[in-house]
Amino acid sequence: MNTLAEETGLPDNSIGSVFSNSVLEHTQQLELIIKEVHRILVPKGVFMITIPNNSFTEIITSYFGKKEADRLNETEFFHRNLWNNSKWSTVLEAAGFEIEKIQNYQPDRFNYVFRMLRSPLVKRINNLTKFWGNDTFLELISKSLDCNQGAGTFIIAKKKLN
Repeated sequence: MNTLAEETGLPDNSIGSVFSNSVLEHTQQLELIIKEVHRILVPKGVFMITIPNNSFTEIITSYFGKKEADRLNETEFFHRNLWNNSKWSTVLEAAGFEIEKIQNYQPDRFNYVFRMLRSPLVKRINNLTKFWGNDTFLELISKSLDCNQGAGTFIIAKKKLN
């Protein structure tokens, strides 16, 4: 039997909420997965999503060049669905969701630092707080959530009543 990732085996209208954290940008059969989430959610059930958006490539390109941005997307992160907010809204609404909130986060500086922290040199450092003080790193993360711009998107969508 060939079971695809979008076939959960859960009953219709049986789950109150689904949270997807940085997953949907990697999936090949995105519409089928969204359809399955819709099927298992109760009416007015909540689908919360965090995803990098199309700005990710633009920001990485501005700091490291297009070749490195393409390499990251294609071979390191396997990004397939780096869309703008309008495209995400269209796809989710077509599947029967209503968008309750859509907000960007992770400004340019956050993405630059994130990429640098993944560099081979930094990967060898056992304690990142030696490289970057803990207060500064936590402050960077906090500010990235409050900016309403950047390479990440947070979505809250609710299943429409039929």
